[in-house]
Amino acid sequence: MRLIPFVGPFRGPTRGPMRGPMRGFAGGFIGCLVSAQVVAEPVFFQHRVADPLNLLAAIPALSSPHSKGIQVQVAASYVNVFSGGVGNRAENEDLLVMDGEIGQIELRAQVALSECYSFGFDSRFISHSGGSFDEEINAWHQFFNLPDAMRELSPYDSLNYFFSSNAVVNANVDEFSDQQTRLETAQQALGDVWLSVQRPLNCSPSRTGRQNPTGHVRLGVKLPLDSITDGVSAWASGGQAAVFADWHASPYHLNDNARITTTAGVSYSGEWADRFEALPARRVLGYGAVVFDYRWNPTWQSVVQLDIRSPTFHSELTEIGNWGAQIHVGARVALAAHHQVEFSISEDAAIDTAPDIGVRIAYSYTP
Repeated sequence: MRLIPFVGPFRGPTRGPMRGPMRGFAGGFIGCLVSAQVVAEPVFFQHRVADPLNLLAAIPALSSPHSKGIQVQVAASYVNVFSGGVGNRAENEDLLVMDGEIGQIELRAQVALSECYSFGFDSRFISHSGGSFDEEINAWHQFFNLPDAMRELSPYDSLNYFFSSNAVVNANVDEFSDQQTRLETAQQALGDVWLSVQRPLNCSPSRTGRQNPTGHVRLGVKLPLDSITDGVSAWASGGQAAVFADWHASPYHLNDNARITTTAGVSYSGEWADRFEALPARRVLGYGAVVFDYRWNPTWQSVVQLDIRSPTFHSELTEIGNWGAQIHVGARVALAAHHQVEFSISEDAAIDTAPDIGVRIAYSYTP
């Protein structure tokens, strides 16, 4: 793959007396931390942090351990993307430009149906924009001498997503606007709905669902919201229904404080929406992750997670045609019994296969 400057036809638009109460609040917050319970069994960062095209693929957020009652999580995430290039596929060239920022508000819930089964719901609000952090992120890359895909050659804070699988024959990218594989104006919309059923592998009436040394399995479906509601943004849903299945291992304890957990899964998707007919999408996708966490005390837990996915499209482009890997580093804090806050930052572990940088914060209630 050879990188191209994002100028010329790819140029996108630019955007351009409280002392007493505060002391009481601080004291209450510290007291809450002191009385916090030990954080729950380690769970993955349950997110879908991806670039615009891979965000449309049928790769679900990772599951959480089986629990009684109702688990709820609300999260907000932000990623900055800047990548693209030209890759040879058959006689034609694949052309890709991804320059923008993605914000997500996530809502998920898991409801225990019985001792052994639980039902999961996951959806999100997705926003695509030019953002406002390109210059700072470029400075970050320059300071640490990190690959930057010639970011300085493109206008800062611009929004430009474009893909063509016929770039040599049709050099004028404006000809592809009717296929809606290009985006230059900010969009906000609801994403797809993910539903699932989960079961610990060794669960039985005589064993609680929490005792699952062999882990749990999850089966689910992705429902394309734009097939139900007209007018949903093209870049919030690929328009394809999908089914998925995955296995979540129980933690392996390295010692009293350190643990490792893994997961792996596969998904199969149907036909994409007509507006994405130019995308050479793969029907079968694989995904997985490994997480290491260390409990420093009953309140704080450090987390390092590596996400892996299979190629999402038939393409020579690194961004969508190669195996992808992204690393997340963060912490989980127990605010009180059953209440946790987690925060993380992410980078592409395999260059150009994931967003440049991402941040996420989430609140979780676990019975």
